[in-house]
Amino acid sequence: MTNLRIRLFGGLLLESGGRVLPRIPSRVGRSLFAFLVMNRDRELSRDLLAGTFWPDMPDSQARRRLSQSLWQIQTHLSEAGASGDFVVANAHGVRFNRATSYWLDVEAFETGIRAVKDTAVSPAELAATADLYRGDLLSGFYD
Repeated sequence: MTNLRIRLFGGLLLESGGRVLPRIPSRVGRSLFAFLVMNRDRELSRDLLAGTFWPDMPDSQARRRLSQSLWQIQTHLSEAGASGDFVVANAHGVRFNRATSYWLDVEAFETGIRAVKDTAVSPAELAATADLYRGDLLSGFYD
């Protein structure tokens, strides 16, 4: 069973146990989580993330804000009922943990599109892929 369902089409929406989770409390926390999910294939340096999300702050303060936001994301997901270390961080970098039990609409959509290109798919499979698109990617995110 998938522990966390992540939807990025139409804006960030998280589900667990068949219910929609409350949104991550801060705007920057939501943006940071979405950024990590979109870059799920690689570890991102703390300096890159701090500079991207807090460009007008001194480096030390930006790195502190990054640590606080990462803690907020992990705590929020855990308290909302999605168990797992979805964000993994070390002294140098941060990444979305692909080893956790998650489903991502963007991945499912990409898989469906590849199937359409590679093989004959049923109309039901094609419709299921099309239904994944619920709006612009990360609609409402402007930073």
